Amino acid sequence: GTMIRAAVPADCPRILELGERFFNEAGWRDVATWDRVSVIDTLEALSRGGVLLVAEADGVVVGIAGAALYPAYFNAGLTMAQELFWYVEAAHRNGLGAALLRELEAGCRAKGAHTFTMITVAGLDDELLAKVYRRKGFRPAERSFIKRLEAA
Repeated sequence: GTMIRAAVPADCPRILELGERFFNEAGWRDVATWDRVSVIDTLEALSRGGVLLVAEADGVVVGIAGAALYPAYFNAGLTMAQELFWYVEAAHRNGLGAALLRELEAGCRAKGAHTFTMITVAGLDDELLAKVYRRKGFRPAERSFIKRLEAA
């Protein structure tokens, strides 16, 4: 069977494994490097003040999701939630990913978030995900662009 639950410290190695896989599949290597210590710090912060979930299939963590909560820069009374990662192993994506996203959103709402932002990574099924997000009540907000800035 499958279940979605809050992450616990024992999940850390598997979250790191899946997180690095997502990082690589998303193409972040072009502009950044994966730093395990930084990710561990982020996971600890999310478990305290954000939302950090795992999805299990037959007792094995096969999916991860995390969101950060923060006050809006334009209105400190507005708490915004932003998905940082949402990843399920390909063999388990049939429905488990959608359930994980539902739980991530519910977790953000429970922590007092007024808005919830999902990100698509360009080139990683972004058009398909845009359709999924629209069906789930999201609308496009902004489009971001990134470039690597080399040290002078």
